[in-house]
Amino acid sequence: MKIGLAAVLRDPVRLLDWAERADAGPFARIGVNDRIVYDSPDIMVMVAAAPVRAGGPEILFGGFTPTALARVARWGDGFICSTLPEGAKPMFDMVRHSWQEMGRDAKPLLIGQVSTALGPESIVDEARSAALEYYGFMGDYAHQIVQDMLTTANDVRDTIARYDDLGADEIMLGCWADDIDQIDRLADLVG
Repeated sequence: MKIGLAAVLRDPVRLLDWAERADAGPFARIGVNDRIVYDSPDIMVMVAAAPVRAGGPEILFGGFTPTALARVARWGDGFICSTLPEGAKPMFDMVRHSWQEMGRDAKPLLIGQVSTALGPESIVDEARSAALEYYGFMGDYAHQIVQDMLTTANDVRDTIARYDDLGADEIMLGCWADDIDQIDRLADLVG
């Protein structure tokens, strides 16, 4: 299974340093989270710097509703599921079903995305605060994201294995701490 790395950077000036270090690691894909009304690096800047591929960039949809999952089969190349593996299984199944109903060839790209923060308690606490701020508008779901954050090497390895068992093509490790050494910690873990 491929491993990708995404970060939620609150300081866009650090984006180049983060991207260069992540790109030097064992990661199959690097990216940033984006929300229109949040102070994060502009997604169009990220797309403009993406490698060119025949047919244009991959279009990945996320979401949790049947309508959102059906978009994957109509217009997308794949689905990115931001939950722990046990929550991903029914959504992966719905995406596969929609894909077949639309008569699409091959198969959809299935990616799991989990929140991570490795290191001392102060870094983990900072990461949890950042995730809560980012998802705060979602009420109880924001607290669930914080609770589900992977904070140990064993948690990360176990979650990668469980996504692999579900047939995921890739997992994105969403790095919530501003500490750039997170990249090296995660690279050492998955490299």
